[in-house]
Amino acid sequence: MIKKLKEGEKVPFTEHLEELRSRLMLCLGMVFVLFFATWAVSDRLLAPFTSLLPGGKLVFISPTEAFFVHMKIAFYAAGILGLPFFLYHAWAFLAPGLLKKEKKYLSGFIFFSTLFFTAGALFCFNMILPYGLAFLLGFGGETLLPMLSISAVIGFCLNLMVVFGIVFQLPIVVIFLNMADLVTVEQLAGFRPYLVVTAFVISAVITPPDVFTQVVLAIPIVILYEASILILKTTAKKGKKDVNAVTPIDQIEER
Repeated sequence: MIKKLKEGEKVPFTEHLEELRSRLMLCLGMVFVLFFATWAVSDRLLAPFTSLLPGGKLVFISPTEAFFVHMKIAFYAAGILGLPFFLYHAWAFLAPGLLKKEKKYLSGFIFFSTLFFTAGALFCFNMILPYGLAFLLGFGGETLLPMLSISAVIGFCLNLMVVFGIVFQLPIVVIFLNMADLVTVEQLAGFRPYLVVTAFVISAVITPPDVFTQVVLAIPIVILYEASILILKTTAKKGKKDVNAVTPIDQIEER
């Protein structure tokens, strides 16, 4: 049972561990519930991936391969569907030790982190995988017939989608580093030339080895980075305008 802590309430360290254990158990239980729900529709979840390939047919080369592929895609789907739930419990665990302003920022991070991860995974599925798989299969030419194992294709697609979801967290990371006073907007702007090179290096490592897919990933990284700087500049200007409107009494009440 999770005990709801009041703001600023001090509790023993063991109670924090007990709360953490309870929340982890809840998250694990949610994974199991969502896993069985997505397992029931795993055939439908597999269909979009098979449509990425010519002919839309995949093979399995061992008696258990198809079974484990259904488990894998159901597990990935459960993790993605449960992401808001997991992030909420992370927020609820940290919230009692935060100020009202910090709580507001953290709840915003949960929403945008889920949104950006989903956007990154969908971007990968619609823009990277069709062209990347076509490029890789093109090396077979007319003499080699692709006999693709379902586990190899699904593993390749899901892992790449997760990577893109993580890469699309860049604005969240940049804004967090700025709010934690670890980097300034000026430093972020000065790092811009290196970021462009880093974006292309990252895209070359995690995407299929063709120029098109590398550029398709590198450009969003640069755009997201620039958007992060623009957001920080905008909020900084707004903060300067509002700073005179905040009195010491308001600051005390906020704490």
